[in-house]
Amino acid sequence: MKIVEKPGRKFSEVLKKYTRKEKRESCADPKCLVGKSENGGNCRTNEITYEIECKECKNKYLGETSRNAHARGIEHVEDSESNNEEKREKSVMLRHSEEKHDGKKVEFTMKVLKKYQHDPLARQCAEAVLIKNIDPSRINNNKK
Repeated sequence: MKIVEKPGRKFSEVLKKYTRKEKRESCADPKCLVGKSENGGNCRTNEITYEIECKECKNKYLGETSRNAHARGIEHVEDSESNNEEKREKSVMLRHSEEKHDGKKVEFTMKVLKKYQHDPLARQCAEAVLIKNIDPSRINNNKK
C-alpha cells in the first residue's frame, strides 16, 4: 500500500469551518430572544441552527434558518402574540405554554448553535441530527 499526499485543504480544516464559535455581540433590541440569553451568540449571523429554551422547564425547540437569529426569534415571538389564528396555531412557543404551563405566559431564550454559510443541506441535516439526539420528553419540535 502506498500513501500519496496531495496539495490542497486538509479535511480537518474543512471541518473546522463548521465548528467555530461565534463571538457574542450584544443586541440592544428588547424583542431579540438571543439578546436575552447568556452566551446566545451573534444574533445577526445568517444561515444557522438555533435552540429556543423555556426558562421554566428547560424544554427546547431546535430549528434552522437561512435568515439571522434576530429576525427568526422575533418572528417566533410575534407568531405567539399574533391575533391571526393561523399564526398562533403554528407557534411553537404558544403551544408549549398551553401544553406544559396551562396557558401561563413563560419566558424563552434563544441561542445560535452553529452557522452554515452557503451550505443549506448541511444546516438542514444538522437540525435533523440535533432533533434526533435530544430526549423526546424535553423537545418542543412536535407539530400539531
